[in-house]
Amino acid sequence: MKWIITAAAIAAGGGSVFAGAVTGPLEYLSEADSPYAGLDGWVLEDFEDGLLNIPGVSVNGGSVSGPSAVTDAGDGDDGASDGSGSNGWSLFFTSPNGLTVTFDAGVIGGAPVSAGIVWTDGLGDVTFRAFDTTGNLIGETTASHAGTGVSGDTDEDRFYGGDHAAGIGSIFIITSGGGFEVDHLQYVIPTPGAAGLLVCAGLVGSRRRRG
Repeated sequence: MKWIITAAAIAAGGGSVFAGAVTGPLEYLSEADSPYAGLDGWVLEDFEDGLLNIPGVSVNGGSVSGPSAVTDAGDGDDGASDGSGSNGWSLFFTSPNGLTVTFDAGVIGGAPVSAGIVWTDGLGDVTFRAFDTTGNLIGETTASHAGTGVSGDTDEDRFYGGDHAAGIGSIFIITSGGGFEVDHLQYVIPTPGAAGLLVCAGLVGSRRRRG
């Protein structure tokens, strides 16, 4: 997991705020490819500590998977941009109902104004949706970019995200071909109210990675 936060940025209430939109699919090989990279209050979960423990986030299933021949994490997570995600960690999901990521505004310090995830492996078409804090659909997109291999290929990896000035309540992603993998779950903290959470966790002004 990584937190990329600056105390000054949070105090200023910075970040990029959009009225309401869905972004993606965008080619994605490392965190540098995130449309949120460099924004104030950006929080990124890369699963490299073997856990899903990003603050204020829950999912409806899935399991964090470590390095293996069939793991497909973000290309740069193992320290090498070599076209393979087999040596990293990802979230593997098998439910036919799709993966829902829910954000707890009370923990985060306000609903995120932006939230996204990177699809790394699976078959068929990919559908992504973003919802506001009351469950209303902000936007939806469907795309086809899946490769045929299951051995860590990263040229098919794509970022999907939602942006909403009034706050993101949840995001959803599903693949028509069954099980799939995702990585680099991330959001942008909206208000100075999040500073208390990060100070208590000892994370303000830090960039932290466990593994």
